[in-house]
Amino acid sequence: MKRSLFLFAFIALFAGSINAQAQKGIKGGNPSTWPAEVREKYTLLGDNTKQKKYTEALPALEWLLENHPELHKNVYIRGIKVYHGLAEKAANEKKEEDKVKFQDKAMDLYDLRIKYYGQEATVLKYKAYYAPYYWTGRRTDDLYKLYEKIIGISGNATEANVVTHYMAIATTKKRNKQLNEEQILALHEKLTKIAEANAGKQGWEKTKTELDGYLASVIKVDCDFIYRFYVPKYKADSDNVELIEQLLARMIVASKNTKEGEERCTKKPLFLELAEKLFKKKPTYGRAMNLVNAYRDDKKKAQGFLEKAIELADDDKKKADAYLQLASMQRGNGAYGAARTSAFQAAKLDPKQASKAYSMVAYMYMASGKSCNGTNPKNPCHAKAIYIAAYNMFQKAGNTKGMANAKRYFPTKEDVFTHAMQGKAVNVGCWVGETVTIVGN
Repeated sequence: MKRSLFLFAFIALFAGSINAQAQKGIKGGNPSTWPAEVREKYTLLGDNTKQKKYTEALPALEWLLENHPELHKNVYIRGIKVYHGLAEKAANEKKEEDKVKFQDKAMDLYDLRIKYYGQEATVLKYKAYYAPYYWTGRRTDDLYKLYEKIIGISGNATEANVVTHYMAIATTKKRNKQLNEEQILALHEKLTKIAEANAGKQGWEKTKTELDGYLASVIKVDCDFIYRFYVPKYKADSDNVELIEQLLARMIVASKNTKEGEERCTKKPLFLELAEKLFKKKPTYGRAMNLVNAYRDDKKKAQGFLEKAIELADDDKKKADAYLQLASMQRGNGAYGAARTSAFQAAKLDPKQASKAYSMVAYMYMASGKSCNGTNPKNPCHAKAIYIAAYNMFQKAGNTKGMANAKRYFPTKEDVFTHAMQGKAVNVGCWVGETVTIVGN
């Protein structure tokens, strides 16, 4: 009998042990199928976190992390809140050791969440929000590595504050001789490309300015530096596209540091040589537009690059911008007909540019008043018909000020009555070639 009881107790104990082992390390599933103790701990964690009772939530959190680390993603989402809350509480109570402990636990939990549930780019973004507050001055190398990792994963989608903080730490490393000139320059260029890829978005112009400021705080990037550090490399490998890109970027930065009375680095013949060489090797809309700006004093060359920019534009907005610049350039050269064609193209491609484009055409009509006086110049209604055309174009642009100005030059009511021209169609003639209906002023 005793032997039977002993055997029964052993089997029960063994079965219980097997069952306990089976319940360890639960991975997801429906919470209703979880053992009662697991459901209880999970509920305690959720309820206490929601009520910001972080001290009460801690035991359930740590039990779940130890026994069921892959139970549910919410364990990590709530657990991170718990550790952040406890770190803040410790900071308020001036408990430095506890503050640091909970800060580090929160940061470690981000990594565990990635380990079990992925979404690395998203989770690292959350981690990067707290990292500078928790690690600056204490775990600065870890912070630097975190930013390096984020940029490696997210690229141009990296947050602006990460880019700025990364460069700030890098400049400290440069001062401490942990980075050399070449490394800090390469990093600045990499981060600047991210900033340029986000041009026009809120905060990024400031970020780009800050990047240049940080670089200038550790390296005096002027033309002398460029010619001393980069030009010898270029001369030794003049077809290296990556090197040409670096040199151009550095010359632009150096130009911003030019003192009054000094020649800007971008005005050096070398800059244009490099820009044209890069464009030939890797033609893009942006590079064509850069050359347009560089050749402002050489209208023929500038116009040639504008025409190439139009061909290379990858969206209608860029193409419209280029057409509008081309129209302005043609107008300046007195090629009004071609300028009108370009302006109309801009308006067609980008409705937001239409007002500017139509106003430009109207101003050209106004400027042609003396030479475009209709098919019967002795008739004042014919001679002033061009101003009606200008008025119509200003009206199309929604330019009320221009309309009022054009109307001042309309034929007078007396002229219209005398020549019996009211409501008659008149061709303006010359390059304008439009037909308008005569009205008096």
